[in-house]
Amino acid sequence: MSMHDVVPFLQLLPSLRTLDLKCFGFNDDFFADFTYDVGATPPSLTLPHLWSLKFVDLEFDFRDDEGEIRLHGGAVVHMAESLSRPTGENAAFPALETVVLQLKDRSFGPAIELPLEELSGSGVLRYSKQ
Repeated sequence: MSMHDVVPFLQLLPSLRTLDLKCFGFNDDFFADFTYDVGATPPSLTLPHLWSLKFVDLEFDFRDDEGEIRLHGGAVVHMAESLSRPTGENAAFPALETVVLQLKDRSFGPAIELPLEELSGSGVLRYSKQ
């Protein structure tokens, strides 16, 4: 399944309860579908029964064939902030209890790692590096 087919496919599964994704090749737009800002329009992806979400092998600053960055750490941090809020504030994923971000083993710098570490101590987010 291509990256562009994942979100439309997930939209067909509104009763999905758990989701584990190996994150090779995803871009900022993909993570925007999992980001919800209070007071904003919910993202195109809503999974009201999703209680467990896991991203495995996540790489920041992933570059495409032309050397352009497709996935910025800031987009993932913003998504993590959104998903780590109390579930009552997250209209797109109201049942969410666990979010796991499992990163590739390398340093991403304090601007990315510190917010993720802080978020992992509160709410639903669990952050780790391989």
